[in-house]
Amino acid sequence: MQVFLCWSGAASHRIAQALHGFLGDVIQDLKPFLSSESIRKGQRWESEIGKRLADTNYGIVCLTKDNLTAPWILFEAGALSKNIAESRVTALLAGIQPTDVLDPLSQFQQTRADRADLFKLLKDLNELLPPERRLEVDRLTRAFDSFWPSFETNFNEAISFVEAKTGLAPMRDTQDMVSELLELVREMKRDETAVSERAMAEANMRVGQVMEERHRFQVMLEHERARKADLEQEIIELRGQLKKLQNENLR
Repeated sequence: MQVFLCWSGAASHRIAQALHGFLGDVIQDLKPFLSSESIRKGQRWESEIGKRLADTNYGIVCLTKDNLTAPWILFEAGALSKNIAESRVTALLAGIQPTDVLDPLSQFQQTRADRADLFKLLKDLNELLPPERRLEVDRLTRAFDSFWPSFETNFNEAISFVEAKTGLAPMRDTQDMVSELLELVREMKRDETAVSERAMAEANMRVGQVMEERHRFQVMLEHERARKADLEQEIIELRGQLKKLQNENLR
């Protein structure tokens, strides 16, 4: 069964790499697809991504603090949701809480990065296999327990990388995000075999959403500036009143 691992950014990539090995080790009938590992040299990257998105049976979106609004995450997640049943796409939360995830990603089922929730994910994947290929629960548990320590170590290293990076990396400018989205759309138009028309529409819609968010942010910023000016004026007036009271007390 094909499992598409969606990632964006160095930390998310490390998590996807750990998952790539872990899923296949625990359930050998799973065929995880990770673009950096599964595309052979010489293959057209865009075309292969589009083909795998269309052929996949299950999608796992690896979310971290630094890729919640990454254009490529939004594009691949949108393509996954169009090609397979929504119940078969899950967002893996790495170092973040469910409340950190906003639309459209919040519409997916969410998997916490702990032992219990990840085991549940493996059980769900196992249940999607043909009956004759499924592992018995006891066998699945033993395989999970055997490979969990190695996965947990790799996963925690990836989380540490996120936390170390968060304090150093500046927040991306909204205009930069819009520019990247527009460039992605142009690349899609140059090679229509890479994505479906519906995925293209999804990407175009996201461009409009980002532009709208940028406008709302600018409006909020203007309100904040106005409020700041009002507060500064109030402080000046209060200082004047305080000075007046102090002068009266000295008389």
